Amino acid sequence: MKKIILIFISFIFLITISFFIWKNQNQFYPNKVSDHGFLSIKDGQLVDQNGEIMMLRGVSSHSIYWFCDFYQYDYLKELVDSWKINVFRVTMYTNPDDDGYVKYPEIKEKLYELVDDCIKLDIYVVIDWHILNDNNPTIYQKEAEEFFDEVSKKYQDVPNVLYEICNEPNGDDVTWDEDIYPYAESVISVIRNNSKQSIILVGTANWSKDLESVRYHRLEDPNVMYVVHTYPEGGISIIEPGLQNAYREKIPVIVTECSATDPTGDGILYKDFFREWIQGLEENHVSWIVWQFSDNYESSSLLLSKDIKDYPNKNFHNEYALSEFGELVKELMIQYNKK
Repeated sequence: MKKIILIFISFIFLITISFFIWKNQNQFYPNKVSDHGFLSIKDGQLVDQNGEIMMLRGVSSHSIYWFCDFYQYDYLKELVDSWKINVFRVTMYTNPDDDGYVKYPEIKEKLYELVDDCIKLDIYVVIDWHILNDNNPTIYQKEAEEFFDEVSKKYQDVPNVLYEICNEPNGDDVTWDEDIYPYAESVISVIRNNSKQSIILVGTANWSKDLESVRYHRLEDPNVMYVVHTYPEGGISIIEPGLQNAYREKIPVIVTECSATDPTGDGILYKDFFREWIQGLEENHVSWIVWQFSDNYESSSLLLSKDIKDYPNKNFHNEYALSEFGELVKELMIQYNKK
């Protein structure tokens, strides 16, 4: 009888130990807006409502016009539940040649739908005014001011929403001092008329690679972060010194696009480099958003196109298969969101 009792006690002990090991390995931060509230900047770092350092980790959509039917609540929920993202970037191109907002202003209704989905899912959401071929943000400044006035009124008391007011200013004649800075001042003032607390993200010159210009002419708003986009073959030699200076001088930086590819979003995958780069961002408490959650043919796409046969077994929401890059990003999201 004593032997049976000892065996039973040993069994219960092993079950208990196994449970705590499992719980430790699979525990995640709640990491939701309801836990962290409105974000702000403190000593060059993104912090939550309690003054604790906050890391945003998530993915970006591709064009919500081109992939309009693809972005929906169920897919976002899968990203939140399985990938543990706490931010989603809604990319709305602006240029008419990119089928952007200036040509199709009704696309903002899809943007609102996705923002509302993110709010329901209790995650942060970046509203991305995605200039690209319209390289200078001043080209459609009037439209930007009207849009951000409307959207910041709609979400003025919502802590989930961050505003990215110019994706990638680019071109030899587009500079921080002459173009981006005055544009940012104007659009920021529009947003602040409605939303006093929200974080505003400002793209930098040279495809959001030039942090050096920001060092000498920072915007006065205390809740502004400066955007940098990082790709292995996209000028890391330019970006890295700027990042090091930003860390040292407490300039708030956020990466709203990164990938393991070249800046076009295509080409070979530099997986080892990407792992190391993300680790470096983590060590310096720089939030990062991955480009891009779609099923197109680029190697930066996190899902395979439905036209590709012989899917691997790892399906996304029973409809799409993860790409090679998608598997890597999911792994890293889970890894860095572990408690």
